[in-house]
Amino acid sequence: MDLDFLKKPTYNAYIYGLVRDSTNLTSASSLQNYRGKPGDIKLEYEGTSGYVSVSRMIGLPSVLKDGHPPASYQGIVIIRYGTWRLFIVPQGWEKRMYTEVKARKDSEKSVIATEDKKEKS
Repeated sequence: MDLDFLKKPTYNAYIYGLVRDSTNLTSASSLQNYRGKPGDIKLEYEGTSGYVSVSRMIGLPSVLKDGHPPASYQGIVIIRYGTWRLFIVPQGWEKRMYTEVKARKDSEKSVIATEDKKEKS
């Protein structure tokens, strides 16, 4: 069984794409407007108090463990909320994840260029 998709660089690229392509909401109260509509939704929070506020509004435990939401990946909490996949993301998530995803792509290009040079020699 191939589990390469679970390696951090591959998983980061996958999560980055999902969150980037989701519909951005400005507040948890605007979730009401999306009832019954398909798709993924992203809700951004700022700091621990922002997460606590969002989590309480949608009925999640608001307890943080070492300053991070429980069951989060790099601060991103992914849940099913009604018919949607809801991403609760920290402010600045895109910059952090993009940096890691870009570094992975640059690394892959370097490996391919090196392999091409070896084949030509």
